[in-house]
Amino acid sequence: MSLTKTIIQQTPASTVGKARVDFDLSNFDAAIQQKGYEIIKESAFKCACNNRSNQSPQTNCQNCGGIGYVFINSTNTRVIMHSMNNNTDQKDWTEAKIGTVSVTTREVDKLAFMDKITVLDGSTTYQERLYPSTVDGSTYAYSLYPIIEVEAMFLFVNTSTRLTKLEAGTDYTISNNVVTFVDGSLDGSTITIRYRHRPVYYVIDIPRDTMSSPVRSKSTGKNEDLIFPIHAIARRSHYVLDEENLAGTRLLDNSY
Repeated sequence: MSLTKTIIQQTPASTVGKARVDFDLSNFDAAIQQKGYEIIKESAFKCACNNRSNQSPQTNCQNCGGIGYVFINSTNTRVIMHSMNNNTDQKDWTEAKIGTVSVTTREVDKLAFMDKITVLDGSTTYQERLYPSTVDGSTYAYSLYPIIEVEAMFLFVNTSTRLTKLEAGTDYTISNNVVTFVDGSLDGSTITIRYRHRPVYYVIDIPRDTMSSPVRSKSTGKNEDLIFPIHAIARRSHYVLDEENLAGTRLLDNSY
C-alpha cells in the first residue's frame, strides 16, 4: 500500500448498550499445555547453498545434505493435534503416506512452512526393506525413521526358502535409525523390517498464522493487543529429510 494514498475511514459500528467480550489468552495456553501432545519442533530454513541461476541445492552441502532445507533449534513443547489420519496413495507401485493433521500451538512456538514436528507421545507402525552395506568393517543399514521397537525382521535367502527371522542382540543392534548387523556376510542382502517409530510431520499450510484481539487490561483499564494461538496444517513424512550418517558427520548443526 502506498503511503501517499488517501485512506477512507469506515464508519464504526455502534457499541452502545453492547456487552464487552474478551478472549482469555491464559485459558488457550492452559488448554494446549494440559491437553496437547509433547513434540519436538525444528525450525526450517532454506539453505543458502542454492545455486542462484537454477535454485538447486548443492548435493555435497553439509548444512542441508543436498535437500535444500536446514532444520535447527530443536525445541521441546506441546501442541494440540487433531484430525490425524494415515491415508495412503498408491503411485507407480510405491506407497506414499499423505496423512495430514491440524496443529494448534501457542504464539511463542511460531510455525512456518516446512517446520518439522516429531510427536513424542505417539508411535506408529512402518514397514520397509533394508539393504546392508559394509563400511570400515561394520555392516549396517539405515531405516527411514528412528526405531522405537522392532516387531520383526527377516532375511531373504532365495525364492524357495522361508524368510530367516533375525533376532535383536544376536543378529543385529539398533541405534536410532541405524541397524548394525553382526554377520558381515549380509552385505548386499535384502532385509524386510516392521517396526514402531514416532510420527513425523512437516508444516505445509498455515490457515491462521496470526490472531490478535484487543483485551482490556485489568491493571490499567486500557486495551492491549494479545496474540493468540497459531493454527497450521502438517503432512505426514514418508522419508526423513535430515538423515544423519553413522559417524554423525553428514550434517552440520546450525542451531543457535
